[in-house]
Amino acid sequence: MTDLDGDGYLEALRLYTKGELTRQEKDVNQDKKPDSITNFKNGMPTDQKEDSNFDGAFDVFTRFKDGLLYKIEEDSRFTGYINRIRDFEKGVPVKVTYDSDGDEIFDTVSLYKNGSLFLQTRDKNKDNKPDIKIFFNADEEKVRTESDTDLNGKTDTWEYFKNSLIVRMEKDNDQNGTVDLKVYYKQGEKERLIKDCDENGYFEISQWFNDPKWSMVMEQDINQNRKVESRFYYTDSVIRLKEIDEDENGTFDLKEYFSASGKLQKSEEKDGKTKKLNITWFYDDTETAIRSEKDATGDGRTDTWFFYDTGRLTAVEEDANMDGAPDIWEAYDASETIVKREKDIDFDGKPDLVEYEATPEDGK
Repeated sequence: MTDLDGDGYLEALRLYTKGELTRQEKDVNQDKKPDSITNFKNGMPTDQKEDSNFDGAFDVFTRFKDGLLYKIEEDSRFTGYINRIRDFEKGVPVKVTYDSDGDEIFDTVSLYKNGSLFLQTRDKNKDNKPDIKIFFNADEEKVRTESDTDLNGKTDTWEYFKNSLIVRMEKDNDQNGTVDLKVYYKQGEKERLIKDCDENGYFEISQWFNDPKWSMVMEQDINQNRKVESRFYYTDSVIRLKEIDEDENGTFDLKEYFSASGKLQKSEEKDGKTKKLNITWFYDDTETAIRSEKDATGDGRTDTWFFYDTGRLTAVEEDANMDGAPDIWEAYDASETIVKREKDIDFDGKPDLVEYEATPEDGK
């Protein structure tokens, strides 16, 4: 018996044959039971078994070749089942096979070059074919992954990393061998996405995630002229603003504003030959127009007001002298035919002249 650590307890039993060490048993936790047993030949270890958690069962089994590590088999979950196997060449690690989820199937393989991890594969559906490949640089930092996300045997997703942070993801959604989705990241956070929806190689949809005001901004260039013809702004996955370039001349002709629940509240559009959005529509909770305001002169001020009932025009007000207040009032019937017009001739805010229009019901 030998006291290896000088604590007064004889924890090591060494056996010799013809003066040569052939076996060593160690009792580290001093329970009078060996926690590790190592066999020797020609003065070098050949194999070893250890009870790493001192529960009375050996859970680490090591083999040596020419005195150097050759293989380690471990029961790291202490279930009585080997779930990790480490292979070595001349004491240097070359391969680790691992059961990652405890189902007694080895699904993860790590490969080493010059002692450093360079590739790890994972078999998610346990068909003995890797579904995920993870590539590492010389510093064992993850630099790229290749994945078969739908487990059909074809790689469809690629991820690229810098300083172990993802910088880009590419995906082949339709499995035609061409990338149709790219996602860009900054400091590990998603910043931009581009998508090819019609499989023609042109990424006509872009989504931005770095605008502090919006959760996401989406742009579309469907006609591939590199001019955005529609833009959509989202907050918490709910659209709040839409901009449309209807004539594809590079400027937006229509803007629509939405409530927190995604209902249309207001829209702005061009009416007539103008470069400005000169008419604004307002909507009720059913997204039905109830009022519109128009800037006919283009001076930035409303000069005409339109009023609606369940989508039907009922009244129009006009500001003829451009003082910001209406001086012409018009009323309309159920067929949207004018039936009455009032005018403020002296611009004191009160009608001075009232005109009634004849209708078919009048028999005139």
